[in-house]
Amino acid sequence: MGVVWLDAASSLCCDLGLRRAFFVAAIGAVWSMLCLGVPRCRFLLVRLFVVAGAAFVVGLVDVGLRFQSMAYAFLKDVNPDSQRWRVKVRVVRFSQFLTKDQPPRVQRIDFIMLDEKNKSMECNIPQRWIATHRARLVEDHVYFIHYFEVVNARSTHRPVDHDYLARLTKHTEITEVTTVAPDFPLYACTICSFAELAAKADKRERLLDGIGVLKKCGHPNMVTTASGTKPLRNVIITDGSETASVALWGNHANEFEAQRYMDMSLQGPVILLFCGVTTSHFQGRLTLQGSPTCRWYVNPLLPETAMLRESLSKTLCPAEWLGAPPQQADPGNVTVTQLAGFDNPHEVWGNTYTVVAKIKELKGNEPWWYMSCTLCKKRSDPYGDAYKCTNPKCTGKSAVPRYRITFFVTEPEPPAEGEAPAVEFICFGPNGDELTGVPVDVLAAATGYDQAVIPEHITRLYGRTYEFGVSVRGGSLQNDNTTFRVDTVRNAVVPADQAAALHPLGLDPAGAPGQAQQVEAPAGAPGQAQQAEANAGTPEIAAGASTPARDVISSPIAQYEQLQAPKNDVSADDSDSDESLPPEAHAATEAASTRELKRLKRNRPGRKLQMASSNDDD
Repeated sequence: MGVVWLDAASSLCCDLGLRRAFFVAAIGAVWSMLCLGVPRCRFLLVRLFVVAGAAFVVGLVDVGLRFQSMAYAFLKDVNPDSQRWRVKVRVVRFSQFLTKDQPPRVQRIDFIMLDEKNKSMECNIPQRWIATHRARLVEDHVYFIHYFEVVNARSTHRPVDHDYLARLTKHTEITEVTTVAPDFPLYACTICSFAELAAKADKRERLLDGIGVLKKCGHPNMVTTASGTKPLRNVIITDGSETASVALWGNHANEFEAQRYMDMSLQGPVILLFCGVTTSHFQGRLTLQGSPTCRWYVNPLLPETAMLRESLSKTLCPAEWLGAPPQQADPGNVTVTQLAGFDNPHEVWGNTYTVVAKIKELKGNEPWWYMSCTLCKKRSDPYGDAYKCTNPKCTGKSAVPRYRITFFVTEPEPPAEGEAPAVEFICFGPNGDELTGVPVDVLAAATGYDQAVIPEHITRLYGRTYEFGVSVRGGSLQNDNTTFRVDTVRNAVVPADQAAALHPLGLDPAGAPGQAQQVEAPAGAPGQAQQAEANAGTPEIAAGASTPARDVISSPIAQYEQLQAPKNDVSADDSDSDESLPPEAHAATEAASTRELKRLKRNRPGRKLQMASSNDDD
């Protein structure tokens, strides 16, 4: 019996680990001495302790490796007594602070670290290390962050309740955690009830967090303050018994997706969690003021959300708009000269105008296309084998080319005296397709994906007159001059002597875009199909192009235009020739053209590009 216990202990020492090995060894030794006597089991005891010793060493190594991979501190313990902390945190609520330079520069980037114990700590990236660390951190992802400086937190307006602040350095190590526990906290917040928010009114030690159901939502209005004119949006939330007004300023007023939340309220209560607000009383009502680091979450996965939904789902009506939309100042048709007189974008923010203007030239040193995130259309930069969206709230990892054409326009007719004023327009996406007549991916491939090359399909727009629908874009508020975003290109007004030079992809030379008409070519000029064929067979670009002659430039455009050209060489009067073909032939021809166009787009070079910096549309 004792031999059996000893053999079992010997095998289990290596198989079951350190703790179990000690238990088995102790029981086996006692039982052997009782059954066999000490002299007879001496050899077996020696064998047992040798194997147990080996298991002990293996166990120590295993524990050391596990400790090394799992050793990290909780944020509640982080303090300046050490500068070698290693923490496991979720990074949330990114914000950036700009200098007052023109143009402004990013001074630092702040974010919140949240650990598995639901403790938060503010962290910032100094300006000199932004390029090193910012691209490695993605909102809501979990990381091990090792080696950072610990300093005292700010004395007022702390975003979280922690006495110290972390500051990344050159030596900071950041490692993403790929497997995250499902119960790892998502929101860096300490939710206060409406009564607690009211009790802390006008206190500035730290920013607060509140939650409530959307009751009313206002439209953004331009408000003049001591620091300048900026948009303001008021949002009314309730806890069922009391209401509070949330004031969102600046970019927050524009980023708040009011229409989407109003539509969601038709299906049930919309619970909004606002993090990073100050509190005060205005006209007897509790008011929450959004700070620069303010963030909001819609229907957050929190117990408070479930409680609000359960208590108010049967009594709360859908949310309502707060007041009427602001009336537009100076709406309707204007001239380029009048647009040039709007030197303060805050005064005309949100207005829309219709203007007939002539394209003068592109703005220098501005890319005419960029890699656009497929989710939010913001700029995306190469990141390993994929792309990374520059929008911190977006997780998009794929991108496609998108037009971003910035150009100056003037009056269609020059003034009798003096120089005609020029106004900056910026044209995104489908409106760029409307102007050039060529999809951006085809045109980008034609220029070898070189943003510095301006193709003929853009330069030939110079001197042409269009009717534009424009508005003041959000990014214009930070520019020296007011910039107008092109919302529509309604029609082109082209002199008769320029009609033949108009791009052949469906833009009406005398009417609305997309309504192609038969334009008689100058004497001796080849027809559209013949010209496309000629371009496809030669590396030369048409005269007047601003790009060098090379095969990669001419071929994609020529192939695209050839696909768009009529498939049968018939005159405008030969209407019976088309009807002589059976319907099956028409369908087959159209299907073949569609397949060829998709092949051209699919086979464009897929290499990653380092894009020039650009502002994205709103």
